[in-house]
Amino acid sequence: MDRFILGYTLPFVIAPPAHRISYEAQPEAHEEIQMQTQPDEFNQEISKLNILLVSLSFACYQSEAPSAFIREALSCHPDSSERAFIKPKHNTSYPRSECIHFVARSDIGTSEKVAVYRGYATVQTPSGEMCQPAILKVAKTAVGYKRLLHEYEAYKILSSSDVTHGILMVHGMFQDIETGVCGLLMQDGGTTLFEREQIRLGISSPTKFRISAAEYEQLKVIVRGINSARVARIRHNDIKPDNICIDAQGDWFLIDFDMSRIVSDPEEGISDDMKKIETLRDGTFDLDTYCCQG
Repeated sequence: MDRFILGYTLPFVIAPPAHRISYEAQPEAHEEIQMQTQPDEFNQEISKLNILLVSLSFACYQSEAPSAFIREALSCHPDSSERAFIKPKHNTSYPRSECIHFVARSDIGTSEKVAVYRGYATVQTPSGEMCQPAILKVAKTAVGYKRLLHEYEAYKILSSSDVTHGILMVHGMFQDIETGVCGLLMQDGGTTLFEREQIRLGISSPTKFRISAAEYEQLKVIVRGINSARVARIRHNDIKPDNICIDAQGDWFLIDFDMSRIVSDPEEGISDDMKKIETLRDGTFDLDTYCCQG
């Protein structure tokens, strides 16, 4: 059985269940199911579920049985703010209808601290199966765990401030029942600006990037939203082509808030994010220079 054995100590670790969570492996999700699934309805349904089953299905990684994660923090869906979080019991068998199943189809960003998997999340409802593309970030170290918690906090602040335009839906934090490893499950924002330029230019490592005036206007609205959030202003601090996404509908998203700064001082300047997207508009953003500065 594949496991995320990542060797860091958490303040609490859930003991293994007395018996395996009852679950039958689901078939691969089809594009037809995804097309029939309404994202808003899916986000609402997934916010109610407390068990996340994780399977790997790419390259040489093929899970014989899913790893079971239990919810540790609420979804950022508006419905979640209206109910208190009651930690689910772990020595219990959960029926298929009470589980989210995430199948990882690729590893898209493993670092020393966090592993990032792209795949799809599936839930069962009385009306049938629902499925949507999703991302799972799994902490590999204590530092990675703190980054995931910080990122979740930033998303929660934005949700509480009703800042949703250009912001991914975060389905919650989950912890592996047997290993204590934590993961953050969220919506898949689609193709990054970096990937788009790879395809457009036909090169593997583009360093120069440019967005159109119309695209700049869309990003400007998103940046203004996070920079002026009601509960607390958020400065992203890491705007770059890898952290800007465009989905199949042409909607833009700003992603990866693990380096963000939560600004509580009303006098503190917060213009760096806007300056960064201006360099993308003007064609002066240089990835080599950005990496050196970082």
